[in-house]
Amino acid sequence: MGPSKTASSIIVVAGSLAAACAIFSINGWVAAPATAVQAATLASTAGLSGTVESTAPFKAAQVSIRNVDKRILYLVYTNAGQFRAVNLFPGNYEIGVTTKGLVSDVQKLALKAGDNPKVKLSLRSSETAPNSAIEERSYDEIYPAGPGRDVAERTCLICHGENFLPSRPGNAAAWTARVDRMMGTALFDRPAASYAEGLLSYRASALRFSRQDREELLAYLVKHFGPDAKPRVVRVDQEMPLDEARLGKALYIEYYLPPDPAGEGTNSPEFNKLSAAFVGRRVGQDVRFDQDGNVWLTDRGYPHRLVKLDPRTGQQKDYILPECWSIEAG
Repeated sequence: MGPSKTASSIIVVAGSLAAACAIFSINGWVAAPATAVQAATLASTAGLSGTVESTAPFKAAQVSIRNVDKRILYLVYTNAGQFRAVNLFPGNYEIGVTTKGLVSDVQKLALKAGDNPKVKLSLRSSETAPNSAIEERSYDEIYPAGPGRDVAERTCLICHGENFLPSRPGNAAAWTARVDRMMGTALFDRPAASYAEGLLSYRASALRFSRQDREELLAYLVKHFGPDAKPRVVRVDQEMPLDEARLGKALYIEYYLPPDPAGEGTNSPEFNKLSAAFVGRRVGQDVRFDQDGNVWLTDRGYPHRLVKLDPRTGQQKDYILPECWSIEAG
């Protein structure tokens, strides 16, 4: 999805905290004229622009503009060392910029409605040593061509990514158990014990997973990611090309799920002692949009919740699910 898309372009942010992410042109939403309510909302916002300096050359550096009050992150990119962000909610902000091998100090800034200050950021070497603990190989070295790779590419990799499988070597029993869990082979007399259990069943027509696919996938996984294989990750041989002129006109917005107060929600003794994935934190997934522009998602943390986000105000509302613990914990 290109950064030049406007109001009709909405993407989901993969990650445990981000609720949703919208992309729109710096010039504003263009899909439809603003309503009176929207116009009033925009009038109560602020703007920000600035310059990024560096002794080393850089292109399309990413500027993070974090509203710490509302837990909203605005992301823009530099164009010829300049950046601009619009329609920011008033509040306290932390601003920083990063690009490959370079990082800036974080500046703090308070914005009021109607403000439009200019800031200056300076990049310096990030001085981070490369992680040599895990071996890097080319994609074709890690995933040799074959029927099993074809199956993995249209099932496993579309969600888990290319580094999930090679970073978790296992024997035939381990890989069989993992695939069976995704297929939901134990669901004949009980509900799913996790969000993913059963997603890869033979009846999931969108994934086109057949019995032959299962056999080819298992044989491939055991052969190339067996117990004697070292954990590996796919090496990046070519950086993604960046169109600085187009990126400089985009504004990405991420909304983060707020932490629960002490003793409540994820911090409640009822839930924080469970033995299951995602205990003690909030995990947004399955983002959906309603006809009014609100964002809905499931929270896989404990307790399980349905969350409604109004991206125009940043306000969120939680709806605790009736069986708020059974889906993952069993």
